[in-house]
Amino acid sequence: MKTWLIRFALVAVILPQIWWALAPQNFARPSAQSEQAAQAYQTNPSAETKAALIEQMRLATSRSERNSYIMFGLLLAADAIAVYFLWNYGAKKTTA
Repeated sequence: MKTWLIRFALVAVILPQIWWALAPQNFARPSAQSEQAAQAYQTNPSAETKAALIEQMRLATSRSERNSYIMFGLLLAADAIAVYFLWNYGAKKTTA
């Protein structure tokens, strides 16, 4: 294979990953505890239920951030390995 084709394929795979990693990740489904806290606050709005809802939102945000960092690290490691092994794939070394 030609080196330019491999390099183009690497860039074509990495660019959408960068776009995905930089996009906001708001597709996570709320946990059962978050749903229960929201339902409890809607049915009985008090200081206690509001505090429980805020705590569940904080935990969900923390969990989402941690998962985003893990995913970004895994993508970065996979891309680094792919570039290291495939960037010069097919290049012929010339001898002097």
